[in-house]
Formats: sequence, structure tokens, C-alpha cells
Amino acid sequence: MRCPACNTNNSASAQFCVQCGEKVGRARERRRSSSSSPWLWALAGALVASAILVALQDRSTSVTTVPTQAAVVPAFDESTLAVASHFVCTCGRCGEKELADCTCPRAIEEKTWIASRLGAGVTVDQVLGEMASRYGGKKS
Repeated sequence: MRCPACNTNNSASAQFCVQCGEKVGRARERRRSSSSSPWLWALAGALVASAILVALQDRSTSVTTVPTQAAVVPAFDESTLAVASHFVCTCGRCGEKELADCTCPRAIEEKTWIASRLGAGVTVDQVLGEMASRYGGKKS
């Protein structure tokens, strides 16, 4: 029996080539019949990938959205808003919106601070100066 790798002549009962060690005869035939073709592996991989994509699509379309609660924006009194109207929001994301009109977390923090200072008896002029020093954003 000839070796398919090196063409060496081997005995009819040989399972491996005496020259190169390649499987020959019945051992080679068994290996061929038991191994899968590369196209079968490619087909199996494509089927698995398709199943994963279908599962992901089903999952993404069946996602239930839960409504979120809107942010609660506290109501500020007129004196607080009057002081806030001299400033722009300093968060950097609001496009320098007027502080009195802005509702972002930073604007709420700043207006809450103004309200607490006015509530503590600090004059409007003092709050304006403290606000400019503390947060910046004073309109020109």
C-alpha cells in the first residue's frame, strides 16, 4: 500500500507509513469517514450564528420599557428667581441658559443656595456678590 504523503510502498496490513508516519490503509479510510468536511463545519457555524441573531432580535423587540418618573423641580420664590436672573447656568451643558429658567441639577443647586442665603437674611446685593464668587456665571 502506497503512502499518500510520501509515496513510500508499505505492507498491506500497515496502518502507518514506515517512512513518514502518515496513516495509510484502513486507518486512513477510518479517519476520512469519521472526519467532517469543512463545509459542514461552516454550515453548522452559520446555523448557530443565525440562531443567536434571531434570539437577540426577539429579545430586543420584546423589551418592555418602564416609564420613568419625571424629575421634580422645586418651585422658587420671586426673590430667588430675581437674583437668579442675573446669572447663566454654569453646568456647561445648558448653553448658558438663564439660571432663572434652567432646570438642570446644577441650576437647581444654585437656586437652592440663593434661596437659603436670602432666607438667612442676607441682602440681595450680598447674595449677588457671593453667588458670583461661589459659582460664577454673572451676566455682563
